[in-house]
Amino acid sequence: MVLKGQIAAKKEQLAKATSFSPKTNCSLPPVRTERINLHVADAASLTSALVELNLLKMSADGLDLKFTLGGFPVEDWMADIQARLTILNRTKEEQRLKALENQLTDLLSAEKKVELILGELKDKI
Repeated sequence: MVLKGQIAAKKEQLAKATSFSPKTNCSLPPVRTERINLHVADAASLTSALVELNLLKMSADGLDLKFTLGGFPVEDWMADIQARLTILNRTKEEQRLKALENQLTDLLSAEKKVELILGELKDKI
């Protein structure tokens, strides 16, 4: 039951995560590779783009320049990519927690399952 409580607490934390509201147009122009659409890119592509953008940012800072890419500051691109990665990680974590919860439910005794169902029904009333 303690484990079920921990899973429920983690699910609540994930539910509090913000939605993806980008500062850019989400179509990252080519830096070294091809254009990246932040809405459909996978985590590996986003991470690679974030590293490349960080390199550009550090170079621009070292040269005391304000660098933009596609009309948006590099910082905005980086913030959008980090926000999108957070959303992708949240979805993955929710799936993992659901699988753990199902395993725990399978391990419970019949009496405990009935008790949990009654508790859920009581909360709904």
